[in-house]
Amino acid sequence: MNIVNEFKYLGVSVITGKSFQRCIKPITVKFFRSFYAVYSKVKGVGSDLILINLLKSKCLPILQYACDVFPPCKSDLRHLDRIIFRVLAKIFHTYDSQIISCIKEVFCIPDFSSYSMHMCHRFLHKFAQKLFTFKDVFILFNKHLL
Repeated sequence: MNIVNEFKYLGVSVITGKSFQRCIKPITVKFFRSFYAVYSKVKGVGSDLILINLLKSKCLPILQYACDVFPPCKSDLRHLDRIIFRVLAKIFHTYDSQIISCIKEVFCIPDFSSYSMHMCHRFLHKFAQKLFTFKDVFILFNKHLL
């Protein structure tokens, strides 16, 4: 049996330690790869609205994947917020935090801490609404182990 410090489950990299933590480095690399692919194609068009819509539909889901089931820790949430700040600063050519917050509000781009909390509550609410018996949960976990 091999002992590892990091493993990937359903696309989420998990770091072992005192407690399991989500590794966000692979998703940040994927996010920037997809953002710069979109940015390089759209920057000549001249419409920031197109770029924001593509950012929200193609790039942000990479960062938001599995936040409801396995929320990132506080430092990772701050890091993810800084990533969004950097991307919006690049698009709108400003590093003013007040302008970036207005842009996030206008285009409905939530902070990751509020988004993660909302998605976690939504997941737990949906899970609690289902009436699972012990047998159902046991079968569910056994299917994932096989």
